[in-house]
Amino acid sequence: MLGRRLAFRGPARLIHGRADRDVPWQLSRRLAAALGRAQVRLDLVADGDHRLSRPQDLARMLAAVESVALMVVEQGVGAARGRPGPSGTAP
Repeated sequence: MLGRRLAFRGPARLIHGRADRDVPWQLSRRLAAALGRAQVRLDLVADGDHRLSRPQDLARMLAAVESVALMVVEQGVGAARGRPGPSGTAP
């Protein structure tokens, strides 16, 4: 699946701990490449483990969710797929 581009047009935020012993962080890098869009951001946490449950990790995730939500409100992710955006009109 990750050997080719994925047909996904929305914004994506990938956060992965480089100290993750369960899922290699390189998998997130491959996923980001497969998504291949300017709206994709990969954030590798140098000392982050699989859980990413420390306060600073949770703050990082919250900031990522907020940035995607703001993009959806401002740009209308559905508009990229021919669906009405926030103004109710398709592109």
